[in-house]
Amino acid sequence: MKTNAALIRRRRYLMGQGLYEFAKNIGMSGQGLGNIERGERQARPRTLRKIAQGLGCEVSDLLVDEGKPS
Repeated sequence: MKTNAALIRRRRYLMGQGLYEFAKNIGMSGQGLGNIERGERQARPRTLRKIAQGLGCEVSDLLVDEGKPS
């Protein structure tokens, strides 16, 4: 499974939070969150839980199954 980077960015944007504001609220760096949102790195399970909690969703909502068409 791979992190759905675009979905994370879209949900954060719809919440009206900037990258650095959201990152600070969930206890991570803006640079780290930016790397995840751009798909430059995959989030670790603990980080994914923080992001999901901040977005008000489940971790599974932020994953994409690469074997299935979107």
